[in-house]
Formats: sequence, structure tokens, C-alpha cells
Amino acid sequence: MTQQVAIALGIPIMSTVATAAGGVTSLGALQVAIAVNASLVLVAALLVAAGLRPRRAAARPA
Repeated sequence: MTQQVAIALGIPIMSTVATAAGGVTSLGALQVAIAVNASLVLVAALLVAAGLRPRRAAARPA
């Protein structure tokens, strides 16, 4: 399901970025869209990594 959500959000975002950067037929605009998409994936991966870190056990008083 996560992959479906990513595709459902990723395609419209890339399309919007490519259109704003000069049209979807422009190679430069597609490169910008791919760079934005890669940046979003990197940020998401960092957020997941930060959220999955094991928590340190608190010192218990003796």
C-alpha cells in the first residue's frame, strides 16, 4: 500500500514540477523533476531512519 501512495503522490508532483520548469517535453525540466523527486525520497528516508532508531534504556534507580 505504501508503494501505491508514493506513486499516487509522486506522479502528480513530478508532473507539476516538470511543467513549471519548462514543460514536460523539455529534458531540463524532466531533470529538475527527477532531482526534486530524489530529494523528497532522501528526506523521507532520513525521517524514517530517525524514527527507527532504538531508544536508549533509561537508567533505573537501584
